[in-house]
Amino acid sequence: MFHKKSFLFLAFGLLAACLVPALTACASAGAASPVPPARKNARPEWTRGGDRHPMFPESAYLTAVGSGDSRQSAERNALENLAGRFNMAIHVDERTRERYWHTIENGDIHWKENIDILGYFDKRSGVDNLIGVSIEDSFQDDGGTFFVLAVLDRKKTIEVYSDIIEKKRKEIDDLTRPDAAERNPFEGVDNFRKAAVLADMNPSYAAVLSGLGAQVPPGLQSGNELRRKADEIRRAITIGINVSGDRDDMVRAAFAKVLTGLNFKTVDSDPGYVLEVSVNVTLERKFNKPLDRDITWADQTLLAELKNPRTGEGLLTYKIKDNREGDPVESEVLDWVFRNAVRTIDREYADKLSGYLARVMPEG
Repeated sequence: MFHKKSFLFLAFGLLAACLVPALTACASAGAASPVPPARKNARPEWTRGGDRHPMFPESAYLTAVGSGDSRQSAERNALENLAGRFNMAIHVDERTRERYWHTIENGDIHWKENIDILGYFDKRSGVDNLIGVSIEDSFQDDGGTFFVLAVLDRKKTIEVYSDIIEKKRKEIDDLTRPDAAERNPFEGVDNFRKAAVLADMNPSYAAVLSGLGAQVPPGLQSGNELRRKADEIRRAITIGINVSGDRDDMVRAAFAKVLTGLNFKTVDSDPGYVLEVSVNVTLERKFNKPLDRDITWADQTLLAELKNPRTGEGLLTYKIKDNREGDPVESEVLDWVFRNAVRTIDREYADKLSGYLARVMPEG
């Protein structure tokens, strides 16, 4: 775990992407020492182009000069120029950034416990930024133009980005263990999607390392590759249906129709999940005075539980109650209550199961 001092260094763009308006504040916070106020004496050579400064040799630092009619605009310009010195793009699109922050803020990945970046970084930002940038010198000429020098320590930045990539790699490996997906396919799909969110940032981190002349760790997985794997696990999920108290397989067929409609395969042996359904019907025969005949009344209840057969865990419970019908002929009344159950399953269960799946396997 990084110490707080290290996080101040880390504050500059764990996403390698933040809004230009936020960069100025980040850069100021990341400086190792207070930046002196802008001087108004003879214009120093470093302001005249070339991005060179005698105190920061090119071999150890990456520097860029920015100018503007205010200190803030000069810092913004310097940070833009510094990012522009890289040979590869380090931009991260808004959708990727939002997915990443949503995953971290919700505590969906363990990585947040080890590197708590939220206290040091403004997620509402939106343009590229770099870890380890500080504003180290400034000047204001007689015409009121501000010049600032943005400095990036090559060694420290390479160390931090390499460390980030390695920690992310370990988290991705943990999330994508094959045995976890086999034991609980729903969780496996979710974990691969979370891993994909982490992996989405790899190209920007790799671009920074390449831009600094450092070796990019081999074998980095892409977010899209992990999403494809998540989709494969999702398509392979099977569900078995066991129904007690059914009538001519009416209830089983109703549930099978819903599951098929949600792209699940229903199987009889070795399913990933099991839908255990219990149907109970109570019959009562009463004399009906207005009709001057006996009527058979049927009260039906239904309980369906989606379970993980490997762990025995119950995942989703669904009930039908208050299903009551009457008819002089017992076989007719039974048909009525079972037809009612089929219509209710068709009307309700898809939405209930879809809601559950959206919670345990959110799209990512």
